[in-house]
Amino acid sequence: MLVHFDEMPDTSRVWIYQSESKFTIPQIAEIENRGKSFCEAWEAHGNPLKSSIKVLHNQFIVIAVDEHYSSPTGCSIDKSVALIQSLESSLGISLFNRTNIAFLDESEVFIKPLQGIKNEISAGVINQETVTFNNLVQNLGELKEKWQVPVGDSWLKRYFA
Repeated sequence: MLVHFDEMPDTSRVWIYQSESKFTIPQIAEIENRGKSFCEAWEAHGNPLKSSIKVLHNQFIVIAVDEHYSSPTGCSIDKSVALIQSLESSLGISLFNRTNIAFLDESEVFIKPLQGIKNEISAGVINQETVTFNNLVQNLGELKEKWQVPVGDSWLKRYFA
């Protein structure tokens, strides 16, 4: 059951998929169209899942489900992962590379490989105030409040010790 993203409750569970590069306008259109079709039909053991999908910063796909309406099961979660894998394949993008870290410079997202973070800090590209994305947030409330955080308040702070 597709619901407008902004109408989902803050308690809705989220999954965030980060692209290595910005989506093109045609890619965004395909992600939104296929994502909306998926959400309209998404169910768990015959129970419709109140869900939504949204592209943020032209680089992240967020899937949300209202667990208070109906909870997703392992099989239904596997179906959402299959959707993302299918999008990767058809669009020629990577959405599962967890070794790339996203940062925000004003309104532009930039990606840096984890293994080069120390060098980026030494070069002054990244500092403790640089905004990074916590793609491990669990729900929409956390997405709103804790997704974008200064590096100094994230797990990356250990690189400043």
